[in-house]
Amino acid sequence: MLKPIALAGFCVIALVGCSTYVNIPAEDGSIASDDANLERVRNIQVEAINALIARQRVAGPVKITLAPGSSPETYAAVLPQIAVEAVGPDRLAPVAIAVTGVRIRTYNGEVDLAVSGASVVDSLVTVSLDSAPLNDWWVDRIRPWGPINDPARTQPPAVQPPDAPAGKPADS
Repeated sequence: MLKPIALAGFCVIALVGCSTYVNIPAEDGSIASDDANLERVRNIQVEAINALIARQRVAGPVKITLAPGSSPETYAAVLPQIAVEAVGPDRLAPVAIAVTGVRIRTYNGEVDLAVSGASVVDSLVTVSLDSAPLNDWWVDRIRPWGPINDPARTQPPAVQPPDAPAGKPADS
């Protein structure tokens, strides 16, 4: 009697654990899903975008670009759930939010967002979220990485060959 119960428990754990690992964009050698159209991926994007909108006090309309690989059906399901008027990537709006990455590890997830526009500071943000069995996502923290136009964050340092004099950049 104990073996069928243990087997059933193992199957549930295996299904929950394996089916909820997501890397978008895909990582080489990863067994995680990279399907941007999964319901769990849709839901985490909604919560992350809405958290950023609330934190930045963004008024609509907002141009939303979902994770790479999102289908028209995913846009149709997600955009109505955004807290302000949201339009797809083919439209213009004063503020734009783009999902650049999604990582889900069972009940923990992160969504990378780029935000730009007239009423916000252009920046990169990671929203960390948690969930529980049969529950929606909730925001754990929002980590701003700094302005997009900060040269220290967007330009790699000049590469110098080993024999180049100090302070003189290498020729390209």
